[in-house]
Amino acid sequence: MPGEKKSLVVAIVGLGLIGGSLALSLKKVFKKRIQIIGIDKDKKTLTKARKTKIFTYLGKNDKNNKVEKSDIVFVCVTIDQIPKILASLSKLKLRKGSIVTDTGSTKHTIFEEAKKILPKGVNFVGGHPIAGTEKSGFENANPSLFYGRIFVISGIVGSKKSSKTIEKIWKKLGCNVVTVSPKEHDRIFSYLSHLPHVLSFGLDKLTTYHLSRKTIRSYGGTSYKDYSRISASSKSLWSEIFLSNQNNLLNNIKSFKTYLTQLEDALTKESKPKIISAIKSKAARA
Repeated sequence: MPGEKKSLVVAIVGLGLIGGSLALSLKKVFKKRIQIIGIDKDKKTLTKARKTKIFTYLGKNDKNNKVEKSDIVFVCVTIDQIPKILASLSKLKLRKGSIVTDTGSTKHTIFEEAKKILPKGVNFVGGHPIAGTEKSGFENANPSLFYGRIFVISGIVGSKKSSKTIEKIWKKLGCNVVTVSPKEHDRIFSYLSHLPHVLSFGLDKLTTYHLSRKTIRSYGGTSYKDYSRISASSKSLWSEIFLSNQNNLLNNIKSFKTYLTQLEDALTKESKPKIISAIKSKAARA
C-alpha cells in the first residue's frame, strides 16, 4: 500500500457526509501515519472541517498543488459532479502510480469517463460504499459510518495492484469488500437502492397529499416509518442518481407498474388466491 513506509497522503474532494466520514475514519485508523488534504467549494463546510484539526490542508481548490502530491485522491462529490472533477484532475500533474477513486452510487458512466480522461500512469478504481443515512453534510459525518458495511469495487483502469490498495484501505475501515463490473453494479443497485427510493418518495408524496403531518405522526406505525424514512433524503442528490441509471430504473418502474396492475386486478376480482400470488415473493428473504 502506498505510504506504508511513510505517511499515506490522501486528498478528499467533497466533504459532505461520505467525504467527511471518510476523513474521520481514515484519521481514526491511520492516526499519525496519514496526511489528509480536504477540498470543498463550500466555505461553511471548510469551517466545520477545520474544527476537527485532522486535515493537513483545507481549501476550495488545489492552488498550492497539494492534490498532485497525493498517493490517493478520493472523489466524494455528487454523481453529476464526478465527471467534472475527473476532468479537473486530468489537468493536474498527478504522481505516476497514484490512484483516483470515487464513492459514486452508479458506476458505468464514471468508469467510461475515467478510461477516457485520466492520464497514463494514473490508476482509477471505481468504488461505492454501501453506507449513508437520509442526512447529509459534514456536520453529520461519522467515523464509524462504514464499519460493518459493504464496499463495492467496480471498474479498474490501470494496475490491478491499485484495486488491492483500495481494498486494503476500506477493509481497515471495517468494510466487507466485494467486486463487480460497472454494468452489473448499476443493474443490481437499480433494484436494491434506486427503485426503493422511488417508492419511498412516492409513498411520502401520496400520504402527505391525503393526510396531514399531524395525522401521520399520530397514527403512523413502524411499517410506515421504516419505509418512508429514506424519503427524507436529498431530492437533488437522488434526482441525479436516478438520471445516471436511467435505463435500468425505467425498466424497473415498468416492471413495478405491471405488478401493481396484477394486484389491482386481483383486488377488483376479490380473489384471495390471486392477491397471495401477486404479493408472494419467488425468492427467499435474505
